[in-house]
This record gives sequence, structure tokens and C-alpha cells, in this order.
Amino acid sequence: MEKFDPAKYREIWRAEWFASLVALSTPEFQQRWLDKRITNPAWTYVEFANCYFDDLQLADGYQKKIQGGFITKDEYECVKDFHHALRAYKEPNGVYDPASILEDPKWQKIVAKGQEAISKLKALITNQNDLKALSGELPALTSGDFTWPKKPTWFRKLLLRLNPPQV
Repeated sequence: MEKFDPAKYREIWRAEWFASLVALSTPEFQQRWLDKRITNPAWTYVEFANCYFDDLQLADGYQKKIQGGFITKDEYECVKDFHHALRAYKEPNGVYDPASILEDPKWQKIVAKGQEAISKLKALITNQNDLKALSGELPALTSGDFTWPKKPTWFRKLLLRLNPPQV
């Protein structure tokens, strides 16, 4: 088994964080929630929100991630309005009705806050890998994205999320 590398874990966490911010802030990306061909639960509003709050361990806020050196206080200042708005959001017809979520003016304001957060982060961050992760490019859908289970790389990420190293 490979020895735990805190710097690598931080890098992976940040990449997942940026991907989550982009996914929750890009209307074109979210339109995929309506694509009936995609039966993989990983491509749902529920999963995107769970990834942000649960997988990234942000349900209780950012304090631990700031203390652990995952993000800076300045980066937090960029995302705090988005985070609080997303945390307070109540879906109009529940989490399993993506059409009503996407049409909801409250959701559209959250998406706008997310886009603003990404713009602020891009102006603040100098690390090229981080900037690339914030690029907002839509990933191409592959056959593994349409059905369950997803590609093996997803399982590796899941194992890391289920057994996060103590930092």
C-alpha cells in the first residue's frame, strides 16, 4: 500500500473542490441533470450537492479546511456567500425534480453567486493546476457516465472519500 502523502491528499481535495464549485455554478453543466439517457446517479443534483457538502466535508463549514491548510482565508472569502446560499437552499419540489430546481429563481441566484466566487478565485489563485481546475470546461460524457456503475477511477475516489486520511 502506498504511503499517505498529505500534500497529494490536499491537491486531490482541492481538485474535487474546484470541480464541485464549477459543477454547481455552470448552467450548461446542470442541463445534464435533465438528460434521460443518463441513469447514473452520479449525474444528479443530489449527488452534486452531496459531493460538495459531504464528500468534501463542508457540511459544518470551512473552518477545519482553513485550519488544515486546504484553503486560505482569502479563498474562503471568495466562496462564503455561495456556500451559505447553497446551504440554505430548499428545493421547490424536492431533490429529485431537477427541472424545478433549474427553473427556480433562488437556484439561479446561487448559480450566479457560484460564478462570482469562481471569478474571484481565478483573480486570487496563481497555481496553474488550480486555475485549470477552475476553467469550467464541460467534461465529455463517456459510456461510463451514462450508466451505473461508473468508471473504476470513480471507485478509487469513493474509497478515498469513505476512508479519508486524518490530516
